[in-house]
Amino acid sequence: MEVPVIASKRGLSPLKVGNLPEQLAILINTSARCEELAVEGALTGDPRKIFHAICYDPLTSAVLSLAEIKSMVDKMFEVNKDWLPQFQHLT
Repeated sequence: MEVPVIASKRGLSPLKVGNLPEQLAILINTSARCEELAVEGALTGDPRKIFHAICYDPLTSAVLSLAEIKSMVDKMFEVNKDWLPQFQHLT
């Protein structure tokens, strides 16, 4: 959970801001679920979860086709293979 805070010598003090407007809550929920799916994919080594997380990202899905997203994800795995040992089975 994320909340705004004030940082001071006494530490971090959370600020209550109330409920988000519905239209923002929908967008934030979608983005948060995409992030959770990407983390799950990273932890389990499941490239399909990474692909799906990126497909459903609101900005990505607004500007790229599924084929372009697939190409981007494949390239991301290739370029970063040295830092993603859980995906070594892809090469």
